[in-house]
Parts: sequence; structure tokens; C-alpha cells
Amino acid sequence: MMFRWTHRRHHAGLWLVFAAFGIAAMGWMGARLYLQISGVRHSPQTYSSLVLGELGRLKPFARSIYTDQTVHSFHSGIPMPPDLAVLPLKRFWSGGMTNARVAARLWEAKPEGILPRNDTREVPFQDLIDAEYRMVYQDGSLRLYTKTSLAREAGY
Repeated sequence: MMFRWTHRRHHAGLWLVFAAFGIAAMGWMGARLYLQISGVRHSPQTYSSLVLGELGRLKPFARSIYTDQTVHSFHSGIPMPPDLAVLPLKRFWSGGMTNARVAARLWEAKPEGILPRNDTREVPFQDLIDAEYRMVYQDGSLRLYTKTSLAREAGY
């Protein structure tokens, strides 16, 4: 008799623990889902990106563009030089790519547009930008440079 009573109490306690865990898990999943959906809704949209509008103006005149963020090349439809399209840090750490090689490759390719981040660090190809490019767009996060001759053609 005592064994059944103890077993029943233990069984009910186990169900109570599982029910509390289930309620907590459902609450956590709901909050997580809400936060992720909210984050997606407030993320930048391609139709509101001003730099994509500027790249659209440049597209008829440009054969290639170099950018830190390949998504801009994808959405504008302007290709990147293939060996510079993917520059993961692993290539730099292993020595497969260096800042000097990036600059040398850009000197060879001379893309019609260069779109680096707008921050205070100097890019390894700054001398190329100074020599042959002109800034046509700048916002809080990006700067767009085009070749000086192309800037006149595109109406900048």
C-alpha cells in the first residue's frame, strides 16, 4: 500500500516537471520566433538601398566592380573579378592572399567601380583610388568610387 502511494506521487511529480519544462520551452520558442521575425522586418531592404540606385546608374557603363560586400555586386548585376569575389580571412591567414596581392590584382583589373566600407581604416589599394577614381556616393557605411572618365559618362 505504501509503495503504490509513493509511486503515484513520484509519477505525478514527474508529470509536473515535464509540464513545467514544456511550458517554459514553448514560451522561449515563441519569444525567440517573435524576435527573429521582428529582426527580419527591420533589416535593410534592397528596394530602399540608395547605393543600389547609384550602382544601377553605373551598370550600363561598368564591366566589373570590386566591393567588400559581394551582395551589392549580386543585386546590382555588375560582376566582380572572380579571384577577388571571395576573400575569406582564411585566405589571408594562410598566405594565399595578401593586401599587396589584392592591390596588385585591382591595378590589373581596374574595375569601373570600387565600393569599400566607409570607415577610418585605409585600404591597401588607396593609391589606385587616388590616381584613377573619383568618389560619387557616400553614406554612413559605404563609399562608391568610379573611374574618372566613367564618372563623366554616367553623369556624375
